[in-house]
Amino acid sequence: MRPIEGNIIDKLELGRKSEKLLEDLKNEQERERSIFAMIPIGIAVATDSSCQEIIHNPASAEIFRIPGWHSTSFANPKHPPVGAYQNNKLLVAEQMPLQRAAWKGENVDDMEFMIRWPDGVTKHIQASSRPLLNREGKIIGAICTTKDITPLENKNHELQEKNKNLEDIVRERTEALLEMQSQFARLSRLDLMGELAGSIGHEIRNPMTTVRGYLQLLLNNQTTTDTNAIFEIMIDELDRANDIITEFLSIAQTKTSELKDCNLNTIITSQFPLMEARCIMSDVTLKTELDLLPLLKLDAKLITQLLLNLVHNGLEAMDDGGVLTISTYTTGSEVILSVADQGKGIPPQNMEKISKPFFTTKESGTGLGLPVCQTIARKHDAVIDCQTSKNGTTFIVKFKI
Repeated sequence: MRPIEGNIIDKLELGRKSEKLLEDLKNEQERERSIFAMIPIGIAVATDSSCQEIIHNPASAEIFRIPGWHSTSFANPKHPPVGAYQNNKLLVAEQMPLQRAAWKGENVDDMEFMIRWPDGVTKHIQASSRPLLNREGKIIGAICTTKDITPLENKNHELQEKNKNLEDIVRERTEALLEMQSQFARLSRLDLMGELAGSIGHEIRNPMTTVRGYLQLLLNNQTTTDTNAIFEIMIDELDRANDIITEFLSIAQTKTSELKDCNLNTIITSQFPLMEARCIMSDVTLKTELDLLPLLKLDAKLITQLLLNLVHNGLEAMDDGGVLTISTYTTGSEVILSVADQGKGIPPQNMEKISKPFFTTKESGTGLGLPVCQTIARKHDAVIDCQTSKNGTTFIVKFKI
């Protein structure tokens, strides 16, 4: 009988240990569940490598709209149909982060996708996953953390809409500003055309009035004997009107210049006899100081006209003789043409006006010489500077090498 009683006692002890083990296991599971429930981040665990059953903690269950600790899986066809999309493309089960970890052993970091339920609700999810391995390194499941980034995506969408609206406003304002600038430019051109038309009319009317007056004199006085002097005056006035029109057309000329490799010194040397003759007639000494120069792309005819205009201005500035000096030299990346007179200089109040068409302080001047020079300089991508004092004026033309 003793051995039988011993066996019964051993079985009872084994039963008590089994119950305690089960109770400890249950308590351990409850502790683990409590810990997972307290974590605010969504956690989903695949119980095996098939991912047929995926348990979600409360945070994850809320994201996926299921009861806490229930199972839902994109790999289980029995679960309600939920569509997952990335870049507007439907994702299949093997593309989801948890399946990639459980099926392929991949580590997935911050994968973003959108979930759409049959009732039209959508959420933007950010998920990371890792495979779960046993001691032998075999995959026995996977764990995935999830975050609902829908509010952030909504804010980004709102920001994009605001940026788009702002871009539209900026584009509209820019177009309006460009239209206003175009209108101002048209108005400026019209204003300039009106000013030029008035100036041309005024300048040409003077010689025409003179010619008309002498023609009336000849018509009313048939016995006038000094007709030759009258005809000479009329011819001079007509020549003056012709000069005004010719120089104005030089400013308005828009045809492309024929630029060829030229040496500026060669142009000056070729015109030296003509310029010297003019200087002798004005009791002025002509002097040249020409340095070695590189070739430039020039229209020789236009540069000749520019040179003669500057020399003519210099001669008219020197009433009592003096020296007119033409110089050339290089400085940095520029070739310089300088025409310096020894006149009385340009008054400060006239400095801003000298380049305007028809401005002149000479009785017989057209006021178009310097504007023509400015036009020629622009066609050669050159600039004209003016330095003046009571000892004379120097016009400096700067050509780019």
